[in-house]
Amino acid sequence: MKKERKRSAFLAFGVVVGATFRCGLLSSGPDPRRTESSREEPVAESAPFLSDANIALDVRDHLSSEVFDRRAVAQGFQPTLTGELYGRFAIGDAIRITWSGPGGKIRAHCPLRSPGGNDFPSHEVQCMPKRGAYFKVAGTYTGAVSLWRVATEKETPLRTVQLTVKRAVRVVEGYGTKPYMGYVARFDEMLGSSLIWLVSQTERRGNRAHTARRAYKTRAQPQSADDERGEVRIYFWTTNGAGHQLESSGILRDVVFKCSVNGRAIEQNLVGAPFFRVVKTIRMTESVSDSMSPRSYDLTKVVLFPSLIWGKAPSENVVSVTERSGRWHCQLRTPEKLVREFRWTVGGGEISAPNERGLHLPRGRFLIETYFPKRNMFDDYFDANAIRRAGFFGHKWSLGALAEMHRALPASHAVEPFPVGRLTKSRPQPKEKQSAERARSRPKRSARR
Repeated sequence: MKKERKRSAFLAFGVVVGATFRCGLLSSGPDPRRTESSREEPVAESAPFLSDANIALDVRDHLSSEVFDRRAVAQGFQPTLTGELYGRFAIGDAIRITWSGPGGKIRAHCPLRSPGGNDFPSHEVQCMPKRGAYFKVAGTYTGAVSLWRVATEKETPLRTVQLTVKRAVRVVEGYGTKPYMGYVARFDEMLGSSLIWLVSQTERRGNRAHTARRAYKTRAQPQSADDERGEVRIYFWTTNGAGHQLESSGILRDVVFKCSVNGRAIEQNLVGAPFFRVVKTIRMTESVSDSMSPRSYDLTKVVLFPSLIWGKAPSENVVSVTERSGRWHCQLRTPEKLVREFRWTVGGGEISAPNERGLHLPRGRFLIETYFPKRNMFDDYFDANAIRRAGFFGHKWSLGALAEMHRALPASHAVEPFPVGRLTKSRPQPKEKQSAERARSRPKRSARR
């Protein structure tokens, strides 16, 4: 009897371990081959992780309360982090970030104020140092992000982020149109950090609890009839003007999105309706002087909605990513030039992402390769060396993961796109010119008395 119990326990342990290793921990896309009749199996859960798909950094100027001549004064800056944390949390758990750099060290402690229960194993994170804690020196700063558990009073490392801060001219609301010397963060590496997301129908309808469960667990819940197929989204970053300008100027309105698989072209223009949307804008800097109108040098995150699906295609006119195995090349073009080319590989009904260690992506999201035109003039500024060094706000690439893409990067241009460390004021006019202008502005007296 005891032998039988031991044998049953050993077999159960083997089934759980085998299922865990078969499905993988991260970046395991939805399996379109699962059907509605699939039985629910024991599901293993991953360790808590900060999603690289949603993370974003920025800096906020610490402005003086005193204003002279309606001009703001930046005493320093505070680094900020936003993102999405996956895991199981208790009330009192918190994100901690230890920032260190040439200006010293600052720790930010940000409680998870509304952690969900089993139905919501994800949490949106916004974390910055407390008011009054800021850096005064520009330079490169590293942030060690960890999860602090209230029950054990211990920290679990999540990842390390990095940002390079420089002085630049800025404009802030509430101080008129006069610019001031502030701080900006540079994230030039993000232009090479593109993702593809295979979205289920349930996720598309906005069922956040279902989305979080699918993203967090190593195996998806049994697929419903709705989840046998879903839409495809592609995320990329650009420095082409401000986000609102990108949407209103029509730059990406009259575009073509064409794909090929193993060199065989797909005839349809795969532009969806709507085709794109600005997701995130990181404000870089504005006006150069008092007399000039503001100009933005923003970093913008864009999502594309191509006419592609994953899973079983309902008809021959619908193109399914997972039903066409091989090497995919998809080009986004304006009538004048190439904007981006995205490449990925499909095999066995699933996307095979580059083997990038340490990159934490929720279920259904995959890293894809990003290629640029030989002379990348679509982006206002472009730093190829920054893309080679890292991605996703400081993630150091492993050797060989994106070697082909990095070799094909075009030359850098406008690496320093805006004036750094100098504020140009309006020049005072000579007295003779001022007197002449005042005379011209006076109303003419009538000849009649």
